[in-house]
Amino acid sequence: MADGLLRNHKSMSDRLDKYDTHLSPRDEQKFQAWKKDNAPNDSGEDYDLRGAYKEGFERDIKSGHWSDKFKKPNHPTFSDQSQYAKDEPEKAGHWDGDTYIPAKRK
Repeated sequence: MADGLLRNHKSMSDRLDKYDTHLSPRDEQKFQAWKKDNAPNDSGEDYDLRGAYKEGFERDIKSGHWSDKFKKPNHPTFSDQSQYAKDEPEKAGHWDGDTYIPAKRK
């Protein structure tokens, strides 16, 4: 069973991009259960759900949104509040209250 879990984790790791938090095989299994309850229809394509899981994040009750911390550069409201903004600052917009201001295109 451990071999199968390790193989499954390796194939999952191969599909993750550089903006996905890597988890141990055990944590990956727990993440998959968490995801079913917290983000069943979210592909994680533009948000690092594994990072949110690992830090115990929950969606905002009023808006249903996640914190900006784990938004990936391809997220429509990628901001300077994302931990990944340092990697692609030219793509990071910012928030003015509840208004998102996109990065200036050059």
